[in-house]
Amino acid sequence: MAAGAVAALAAGQGQASPSEVLALLYPGVGAQSCGWVLASEVSLGVQGADAAGVPWRGTGDEVARIAHWAHLDCYYCTSTLRPGADGSVRRTLAHWGQLRTLVLDDAQPQATDGLGVPTYVVQTSPGSYQIGVVLDQDDPDTRDLGLCRAVVGQISRRPGNDVAGNNPVRYVRLPWGVNTKPRESGAWQVRLTHWRPQQVLTLADACGVLGLDYDAAVAEARQWRQALEGAPAVPRLGDPVAAPAAGAGLVAPGPALGAAPVLTGDRSQADLIRQCVERLNAGVGRHDAIRDAAASLIASGVPGGAATSILRGLCAGQAWASTPEGQARIADIPRAVRTAEQRFARPARPAEPTGPARRDAGPARPLLLTATERLRDLQPVQWLIDGVIEQRALAMVYGPPASAKSFLALDWACCVATGLPWCNRQTQRGPVVIVAGEGHGGLRRRLAAWNLEHDGALERPGVWLQVTTRSVPILDAQAAQGLQDDVLAALPRTEDGEIVMPAAVIVDTVARNYGPGDENSTKDMSLFVANIEHYLLHALGTTVLLVHHTGHDATRERGSSALRAALDQIFSMQEHEGAYRLKAMKMKDGEEPRSMSFKLKNISIKHDEENMVFISSAVLESIADELDRVILPAHGQRQALTLAGVLGLSDALGLMPPLDTWCRQLRLSKTSASRIRRDLVQQGHLTEDGPRLRVSEKTLVAMGRGMHLIGRESAEDD
Repeated sequence: MAAGAVAALAAGQGQASPSEVLALLYPGVGAQSCGWVLASEVSLGVQGADAAGVPWRGTGDEVARIAHWAHLDCYYCTSTLRPGADGSVRRTLAHWGQLRTLVLDDAQPQATDGLGVPTYVVQTSPGSYQIGVVLDQDDPDTRDLGLCRAVVGQISRRPGNDVAGNNPVRYVRLPWGVNTKPRESGAWQVRLTHWRPQQVLTLADACGVLGLDYDAAVAEARQWRQALEGAPAVPRLGDPVAAPAAGAGLVAPGPALGAAPVLTGDRSQADLIRQCVERLNAGVGRHDAIRDAAASLIASGVPGGAATSILRGLCAGQAWASTPEGQARIADIPRAVRTAEQRFARPARPAEPTGPARRDAGPARPLLLTATERLRDLQPVQWLIDGVIEQRALAMVYGPPASAKSFLALDWACCVATGLPWCNRQTQRGPVVIVAGEGHGGLRRRLAAWNLEHDGALERPGVWLQVTTRSVPILDAQAAQGLQDDVLAALPRTEDGEIVMPAAVIVDTVARNYGPGDENSTKDMSLFVANIEHYLLHALGTTVLLVHHTGHDATRERGSSALRAALDQIFSMQEHEGAYRLKAMKMKDGEEPRSMSFKLKNISIKHDEENMVFISSAVLESIADELDRVILPAHGQRQALTLAGVLGLSDALGLMPPLDTWCRQLRLSKTSASRIRRDLVQQGHLTEDGPRLRVSEKTLVAMGRGMHLIGRESAEDD
């Protein structure tokens, strides 16, 4: 590096807090624009990474939160973003506002030798750096998306940079946190090696510092605009897209960079494909050309596999296809097609079934398969909660009022969303949606109590759990479609813009989200199940859990048996003497888990000093651990005596044997046996039954041997 540049960099060495860095990157953000940050437990590009991110406006809460991210992989978006018409913000080109930084990846500090001084240099791993230049927010070039994309495209084509990173809303490392990419030396502490906050440049000057060709970028942007000249005005990405009319179903490219493909009927498919080929060969926005063509093909009904083959055929044999950028673009075609399928392939409303609902997941298959073919297709059960709930299953938990069934569903939802084990069983972490039909105030308190009990797990980076603000009449196909659309629009996305599908959707309760129909009608219930399967289960590739009530018969769920016939898994939740018992009633594939018992643990959430009251709620807590309580410590070679060990002497009806049998079976003195028996009576585990003692109903429930579990009615519904 030139001596002058070295001296200038040395003068700029120093440290800055992440909030100070973000204040320079995102000046003036607020209601009309925001930055975007991400904290992940896994580095981007590594399996399991979560690229969702959150808006940044520099509020006090955001500054406090980011200070706790020092042990995580931290990133920021190189552009500011603008809210959509509905007020939501996503890290997509549809919400692009202004380019704020130019950043070289995997560079060396001498990369700017003789060219100028950058704003900052971050060491991201041993021997590897990111060099960034913060841009002048008053420079009009930074608001020209075509020009900014051309400049970022030059960076992506440089050696050592990500050839797939041709995106002004890309993530780069924040000078904070760690790099957890696998390496022998372990996680690397990201460090800011040079910091010159006064070095804020125009886009043209920044290109000069980083060795980019500003004039070539201007020419490329001009060529792009000429290629798009005459295209009709269309909405931007994220605007609602209507289903194609007969003979239409075409997707036109947007009139400006960042405009989305939308369905239109005033162009032929051949015209659009020809234009796509022209853009590919001209090297003008190849990523968007492939995206537009994929959306057009999918929207017009072309199967995903055929669309992928068509797009690969368009690229094959072209001179640019053998370049690193071309290979990256071709490798990205399947992802572009999958994204188009998720966004533009709208399912038709299912016909009203005349019998029990039938599932038709995935593409059509032959009607008949040989036993050998079936054996080759054998797959192990994939669990959402190990041994309890399967992935991509239709499940239900039912119970009478005040049986803690909603507490159970919430506990499952929170454990899946956070990835925490449930009752020592592993969970498959992923986004979760709760379609809440009732008790929204109580649900807020329950979420707060669960979060407090689990050390703020719901507030950790990457956790995604959302709750509807109202019920959804799922019997109405239009409402079910609207629910699917809202979920897809809200779901987090990977760095490549791919939707992260939910791990679970919980409908609580069936009654409140049923709609204008009769639960006892086979026709109505079959349509309800068909809509659940069509718009949620299959379209989102998720597990759907229904929370339902019992009827006059407390041993089964309310309504038509068409529901039970369609379910993969059914669980019963019953209450007796303050204990709640969960029992598997149906497991389509896999062994039934053992019955489990719980109690509600009160949690004080907040003290309202003004009104002198405590705001509290409860969480579900397993009471099986009580059975492992040691009653008598080990002496000599004898194992410690537990409550389960003593109560195990009872017969099938819960009756305990005479005291002499206690002494003989447990090797106790008569004095010790009498003391233990007296204590267990006082603790409520044993009750008198004539001359003998019996295990109490509450304790039998905990042991999975409850005898008289009849749910009692309560005015309070859960």
